Amino acid sequence: MSRIAILGLGYMGVPIANRLASASHEVCGLTRDGNRRPGLDGAVAVRPMETPWGRAAEGGTEVLILCLPDAAAIRAALAQTKVLDSLASGGLVIDMGTTGLEGTRWLAGECAARGIDLVDAPVSGGVVGAEAGRLTLFLGGDAGAVARAADILRACGTPHHLGETGAGQAAKLANQIIVADTIAAVAEGLEFARTLGVDRASLLTALAGGFADSRVLQVHGPKIVAEEYGSAGPIRLHLKDLGLAQAADPAAFARLEVANAVARTFADLAGNGHAETDHSGYALRFRQEEAE
Repeated sequence: MSRIAILGLGYMGVPIANRLASASHEVCGLTRDGNRRPGLDGAVAVRPMETPWGRAAEGGTEVLILCLPDAAAIRAALAQTKVLDSLASGGLVIDMGTTGLEGTRWLAGECAARGIDLVDAPVSGGVVGAEAGRLTLFLGGDAGAVARAADILRACGTPHHLGETGAGQAAKLANQIIVADTIAAVAEGLEFARTLGVDRASLLTALAGGFADSRVLQVHGPKIVAEEYGSAGPIRLHLKDLGLAQAADPAAFARLEVANAVARTFADLAGNGHAETDHSGYALRFRQEEAE
């Protein structure tokens, strides 16, 4: 059992906190406003702190998990909580957000200066995967620190050690490029079928198990067909991730024709009121074109 503080109880932070608590870890969850988040009531032992960001090191916190959207949010949270100064030397920080290579390098320096281990561990699988404990976790860091982190994170899914610090972030950015390109392919194929009068719900059944099948098709195909997108994986966050990929290596990203096209479409949709729409809302580009 570890004493864990989680900074950030959003879409992903809440189910991750619940999974860790269910695995007998002592978990306190901290938020910007100090309010209890929906979904924590059924947790085994998650203690939401009562003040903004709470007191992260209360009770001898050994592990700090960051579930924040970007490096700016991490900088702000750490400045407000001073938690890195409270963790004992030999403590462990696990960054589960998609925060990019530059942010990871900065955080690694802050941790190293205090004798704290850092593992970057962004995830794939979304809210459904987090709730079920079936996330894919991309881990970067020293082998010893990664082993410590993996023992904790197995409650949330399957950890994979990809290399040294930053490798987890790089792998997640590659994942986001693949997901973005696949969402575009699924949306375009279904739109083509619709244009030719094919029943798209029947098409989804026919595609299952074939060469065009994928997890993206299974999860997002029904949303596109029903035109009910929700907001669990908002376009603004996927657009942010593609921006991080571009920042990591502008020349390499410039060669990715599909990813650049998807990023432009996401930016256009976000600018037209769909920033909070699930990224399967890429398909809305076709309705948007019809309305013009």
